[in-house]
Amino acid sequence: MIIALFSACGKDDNDCAQTESTLVAPASEIQVIQQHLTTNSLTATQDPSGIFYNISVPGTGDSYPGLCTQVSVKYRGTFLNGTVFDESSAPITYPLGGFIVGWQKGVAKLKKGGKMKLYVPPTLGYGNVDRKDSQGNVVIPANSTLIFDIELVNF
Repeated sequence: MIIALFSACGKDDNDCAQTESTLVAPASEIQVIQQHLTTNSLTATQDPSGIFYNISVPGTGDSYPGLCTQVSVKYRGTFLNGTVFDESSAPITYPLGGFIVGWQKGVAKLKKGGKMKLYVPPTLGYGNVDRKDSQGNVVIPANSTLIFDIELVNF
């Protein structure tokens, strides 16, 4: 299911002329995350893009990954109700710019070895498109708010 994390842009991994996304989640999507946090007595920092994050381990080193950086991550993805839709306990490695915008914004806040919980509104995830597995089953319904536990193993 690892493919669920990639954006649908289809850019060539070798083309590193990527620029940071200017997408911003609408207020209605931000409200859903704020309500979830309040209901569950959770705290998180809001990024201007509309993602929310809580860094539990900032990581070490002097640098942060950029969009063209190959990142190795472990992760677990859930819906707001806690249902797991994807996870990888072994590190996966791809260019940061190949992931959904929410990951591009969130993972870039970690240093090597960092860990975070990332709340991604639909606009910065998969928007209004169902994500299906190879058998055609919907894995991530359209307009889903997603939560990820992410560890940036290396870059």
